[in-house]
Amino acid sequence: MQASFNLVAHGGRCVFVGHYPGELSFHEPEFHRRELTLMASRNGTHKDFMAVIRLLEQGAADVTGLITHRYAFDEVLQVFPHLSTRRGVIKVLIAMP
Repeated sequence: MQASFNLVAHGGRCVFVGHYPGELSFHEPEFHRRELTLMASRNGTHKDFMAVIRLLEQGAADVTGLITHRYAFDEVLQVFPHLSTRRGVIKVLIAMP
């Protein structure tokens, strides 16, 4: 997580998912100069994921509207660099062979 600040493009967004047991620090002037956005998201437990999968299998949750783009696996290298600049991208489905 500490090194991730150096991997984000100018004006980019860094999202931390899960927990880190230590403390994080960053060079604030560099953070501002590069106009970064920092976000955090808490990860679910195994039990949470199993409950969601069960609901999806039962058809209790319609998530088809979340899938905004679909690509074949052999297209990933071509399209991946451009997904962050496309409007309306929510979830991308990659069809495995």
